[in-house]
Parts: sequence; C-alpha cells; structure tokens
Amino acid sequence: MRALVTFDCFDTVVTRAVGGTRGASHVLAEHLRRSDDAALAPLAAVPAEVLVSAHLRAEHLAYRRHGERRDLGHSSAQLAELLGLPASAAPALRAAEEAVELALTRPVPAQLDAVRAARATGAQVGFLSDTALSSTALAALLRRCGVLEDGDLLWVSNELGAEKGQGRAYAAVAAALGPQRPPRGAWRHT
Repeated sequence: MRALVTFDCFDTVVTRAVGGTRGASHVLAEHLRRSDDAALAPLAAVPAEVLVSAHLRAEHLAYRRHGERRDLGHSSAQLAELLGLPASAAPALRAAEEAVELALTRPVPAQLDAVRAARATGAQVGFLSDTALSSTALAALLRRCGVLEDGDLLWVSNELGAEKGQGRAYAAVAAALGPQRPPRGAWRHT
C-alpha cells in the first residue's frame, strides 16, 4: 500500500456548530421535545435539562456496559430506559440523534485543505474516529461536509472494538488493512 494519511473526525476535520457534547445534547433535547414521531410524543412535556442529563447519563452507562463497542444503538436503548419509554422508541431516538449530528456538523476549512493536500501527494486518505456513530452515519456526515470522497477509508471505534484514546485503534486499523497496510513509517495520523 502507498503512504496512508488518516485524520481524526470530530474537532479535527469537522466540528459541531454548538461546541461539544453538552451543546449537542441541548439541541437534541429540543429536537426530541418538538418531534412529530409518535414514539417520542411523551417527551414534549419533559424539561430540556432533564433530557440533556438523561442523554449524557445514557452515553456514560452505554460505555460502561459495552466499552469500546458501544454504539448509538446502545446509547439510544439506554436513553429510552432512563426516560421510561418502551424499548421500541430506541430507533426513533437514534434517528433523532443522527439527524441532529448531521445538522450541527461543519467542516474545519484548514483541515479540509490538509485532506486535499494529502490526496494531492498520492497518499491513501482515511478517517478514524472514536464515536458511537456507525461508519455509515459518519460517512454520510463527512460527505455532506465535503470531507469524505470515493476511495477514502473510514473506521469507527465501535466497529473496530478499539479506541484511539486507549491506543488500540491504530493496531486494529493495521490488522484490518492486513497485507495492504502501509510500510513502517508511511502512516501519518492527524
């Protein structure tokens, strides 16, 4: 394989218009309170701060229960339970969170230039993210932001079962690439 240049996603090549997780949780809370999805109708009367606290708690509990394999499905199921909703509401909660992430996320212009520069060198470009989003949802988000192109590679921690923060994601990517992995010293991560 040719040289590999990978980029982190959130707060590197893309960022949320409202800042971090808590800001996104507030937007999600308002989205849930105003949803016309029947499964989410009971949330219309729930104070936004209660929804924010439940969302953050659900993410924490899902991580404790599922570790590096925790995904948005786990968090949504946990959120439904915390809010006293039936388990059947979890897919609507998941869809709402994916929609909010898609709406809030913007490209980081300087990093978009860095991604283009890496492609111009002929390097294989990839993206690696510690996220609960699926690779399909993250790919849609990155494409909408003009970051991901055909031929790029994408890995998410929950599908790898390993996170960058723990240091295991890089080895998992190398294992996933198998004989196609770049030669020693030919992989740069931003």
